Amino acid sequence: MVTENGIDKVDIINRTLAKYGDLTGNELVKITHRKNSPWYKSGQGKGKFQEIKDETIKEFHYIENI
Repeated sequence: MVTENGIDKVDIINRTLAKYGDLTGNELVKITHRKNSPWYKSGQGKGKFQEIKDETIKEFHYIENI
């Protein structure tokens, strides 16, 4: 909270929890691992482990409303 934009970050976390907090792990996986998502494109669904950059995630999820 005392870091730069701390209150904004807490607000985003709270809105994210309000939107997704009731979902199961399997339901969250279906959202985050869907076709053409950053996770899907990284090949991790095929047993590979590559870093997914924050920028890639932001570009993919920029249209989401929390």
